[in-house]
Amino acid sequence: MRHSNRTKVERPYAAKAGLGLIVLAWCVGANAPAAAADKAFPAIDWSEMLPADDVHLSRAGLAANFARKRGFEEIDSSSAGYGIGAEQSAASINHSGSTPALQFGSFKTVKTLDGRRATLSGFVVPVETDDQGRMTEFLFVPFFGACIHVPPPPPNQMVYARLAKPMPAPEIADAYELQGTLRVKRFDAEVASAAYAMEGAVLVLKK
Repeated sequence: MRHSNRTKVERPYAAKAGLGLIVLAWCVGANAPAAAADKAFPAIDWSEMLPADDVHLSRAGLAANFARKRGFEEIDSSSAGYGIGAEQSAASINHSGSTPALQFGSFKTVKTLDGRRATLSGFVVPVETDDQGRMTEFLFVPFFGACIHVPPPPPNQMVYARLAKPMPAPEIADAYELQGTLRVKRFDAEVASAAYAMEGAVLVLKK
């Protein structure tokens, strides 16, 4: 049970802070520089976290699928696959509102990554803070973008982590390296879901 002095970061917080939803953007954005080599925590690329049948689901491919189908449906939490329907017209998305886009994508993972010590490069989306406003838990994502109402990255392109020691929430455009032991473990947050988790997480600001 989580301690009562921790504050869960709800969607309105992410919208007001201009952080979570912007970092989660899957449209126009910049990817993080490759992680530096580390013998103890070797760098891995986000593409290595996609199973063979999901490799085609690149950032560009997902965007094209979204445009072609003119909408999307929320991911099926009971399925390992992904679905794209006609629930919402892309042309009718309200880019001036504060409602975040639904996530779509896959929960499929690369099982051989479970237990691997690794370093990932990406950006931070806080999901929980303590009573002093310091970040305690977060989602780690590969892209920082400018379209706040397009779907977040798929679950298998997101990593959940919990800090041993709280830290101030980072700036929205700051790129970080996340080091730790990668686990195939699902986590559901208000802003999105992750198919991976990082144990013993250490965040290092990229210079």
